[in-house]
Amino acid sequence: MIICYLALAIASDIRTRKILNRLTFPAAAAGFSINAYQYGWDGCIASASGLALGLAFLLIPYLMGGIGAGDVKMLGALGALAGPKIVSYGFVFGAILGGIIAAGIILLKKFGIHDFRSIRESVLSLLLMRSKALMDSHEKRESLGTLPYSLPLAGGAQLALVLQERLPGIEMWWG
Repeated sequence: MIICYLALAIASDIRTRKILNRLTFPAAAAGFSINAYQYGWDGCIASASGLALGLAFLLIPYLMGGIGAGDVKMLGALGALAGPKIVSYGFVFGAILGGIIAAGIILLKKFGIHDFRSIRESVLSLLLMRSKALMDSHEKRESLGTLPYSLPLAGGAQLALVLQERLPGIEMWWG
């Protein structure tokens, strides 16, 4: 369920540049319901802790205008679904992944590549030994200017899910 939720959040963020409430709120409610059903009050506490941590991690970047409210809600709902351990490690891994992606975008821009079409043109011109000027440049360009932050956050969360047995820290009652 967590992977499906993250995939839907990414798709929404890429397509509309928003992660809608009609996705995040039901996911958070499902997290509370599932954890309460499986673990009773301990599950409710884990969901509440995960939700609070997820919201808290991104509150300051949101207030400073660095990310959108959808990213904050996405991480909060992830916390309600997966608990505090996964949301904590997922946030850290996602921040590292986001930094790597941002550094890559900066490097690409430094070398004059400002959109995804420019990358494709550069590779094709090298492979086919053609000039960029000969290629049609009237197609819609996909900008490298902004990064939907749901991508690195979801990647970090998935990494945390895969590594959860090996990660130290908060020990949960279910392992």
